[in-house]
Amino acid sequence: MDDSLQHIEKSIAQTWGHIDRQRHIIEVLQEHGHSQDVVTAEVLLQTLTASLEALCERKANLLEEMQPAESDAKPRLEWISK
Repeated sequence: MDDSLQHIEKSIAQTWGHIDRQRHIIEVLQEHGHSQDVVTAEVLLQTLTASLEALCERKANLLEEMQPAESDAKPRLEWISK
């Protein structure tokens, strides 16, 4: 597997971990009535979610780049029929 792909997959897994932790923090803050802190924590959660989306998009682009080009995958045989 490509090193770039491994790095992105590791980053995705870590970001999911951060998202899960941030959701837990938000729950605890809500339970204890820290409404202003909840707002700040939710902003961070949105940032983490946007980062996850960007990482997933980068992974999709990288996987697409790793695929052989359609022109490379099919032999050019038009000269045979002429």
